[in-house]
Amino acid sequence: GKYHLTTHIDSMELFGTAWDGYGPEEKELRVKNSFKDAIGIPFFGLWYLLLGLVFIHAPPVHEEADMAARFFLAFVSLIPLFMHSQGLPCPRKDQAAYEVQQKMGQWVYLTRHCLTLQFWHQVFSLLCAWAPSLAAVTNGLSVCMGALGAFVTIQYFALVVPAEGFKEECKQWAEKGVNFREVQHVLHVPALFIGLADLCLRSTSTLRETLSFPGDMAFGMFYSTFYIVVFFFNYKLTGRWPYLFMEHEFGSDVKKWSVFILKQIIVITLIIVANWGVFFLKTLIA
Repeated sequence: GKYHLTTHIDSMELFGTAWDGYGPEEKELRVKNSFKDAIGIPFFGLWYLLLGLVFIHAPPVHEEADMAARFFLAFVSLIPLFMHSQGLPCPRKDQAAYEVQQKMGQWVYLTRHCLTLQFWHQVFSLLCAWAPSLAAVTNGLSVCMGALGAFVTIQYFALVVPAEGFKEECKQWAEKGVNFREVQHVLHVPALFIGLADLCLRSTSTLRETLSFPGDMAFGMFYSTFYIVVFFFNYKLTGRWPYLFMEHEFGSDVKKWSVFILKQIIVITLIIVANWGVFFLKTLIA
């Protein structure tokens, strides 16, 4: 417990998110979240491979990767994940997030899913030179991982940033000298660009062999549905929705929820189509 707390405090001081007003229960939640991350982050490496097994059916391929670029993307993708795990301030007891995170920690947030999958995508891409079966999976999932990254960035600015609840949260933390808003921006902006860079760096011929439009559409439908199940399950456990705008705007209105869920599926589908557009552009240039 002490080790985890010290690591968190050091990390938060590094990012300007440290605050010395936490009570024992808030500190305890922080340690519990840290424990869940120590299990969840490695588990998501297996989750990534399982998704590859289900959605990618390409034969093993050999990829001549630019190792320096691959290492750079793996490192850059680690930074937002590390900040999300170690750099965000603990939720205070007077905040909804304190209750939201009681059971599943930060794994109730889509941002955590996407940042972790994107990190493992880059790590496995780095290992492709030695494992042809990994090359098939990472190339085959590149459009989907890029879409998840873009979804995080776009939806953050479309839904979270304009919400009054988020503005109030930023204001409260700013009064305590905590860079909450700034760190949230740094967490959510890179994902879109990492996904695009990843797609652009890949060999066009390898992408031709491994990408599948129906498979990518199925992935988009699946992950949208899967995440909705995750946060509804968390609501069942905690009585709170993961994002403040959900409580303020939707409540228990079935019609509003149905429209919202449909919109999310449409958005992720359109982003996957846009990434296929990037791939076709690559084929024209190549």
